[in-house]
Amino acid sequence: MHSVFLSYSRQDTAVVERVAEKIEQAGYPIWIDRSGIHGGEQWRNAIVDAIEAANVFIIFLSPNSVKSTNVRKELDLADTSKISIIPITIASITIPQQMKYQLAGVQIIDGWRLADGGFSQICRALKELQVHCNRHSQQPSDVSQRQSGEPGNIDLSGLGSLGFLSRLMFFHRKH
Repeated sequence: MHSVFLSYSRQDTAVVERVAEKIEQAGYPIWIDRSGIHGGEQWRNAIVDAIEAANVFIIFLSPNSVKSTNVRKELDLADTSKISIIPITIASITIPQQMKYQLAGVQIIDGWRLADGGFSQICRALKELQVHCNRHSQQPSDVSQRQSGEPGNIDLSGLGSLGFLSRLMFFHRKH
């Protein structure tokens, strides 16, 4: 099952592909039409099935997508199916009348204004919506095992520069 459905205009494929790849690499299962529809399959049925099976619907908003009848139909289906919607702008836009109702009250991620294209905010939203992630991460039970004396790896990547470690070594030598 694909937990995250990606809706976009074909004209925005290059931008959407980059974000989709990052979402997949983060461990979230996605459904995107480039890989979700197989030869000979009725694409309308495949899209409806994928939206109804999704936990989250990400809509990539751009001047192209807000004019797309298919994107609007997908948004309508997600709204009717009561699927959580995450809108992300990939260009400056004005929400058109036919999308305002479905997006009313939903926080829009301004991806085109952010250095990472909004990827970190997408991941934060997916985590908050409790979307299943296939990537293994440290669970609270791992922490309790370490506190009980069992060996474990310690991630030092967030400690910053080597200057911190040299100060730590200096402190240790003095005492």
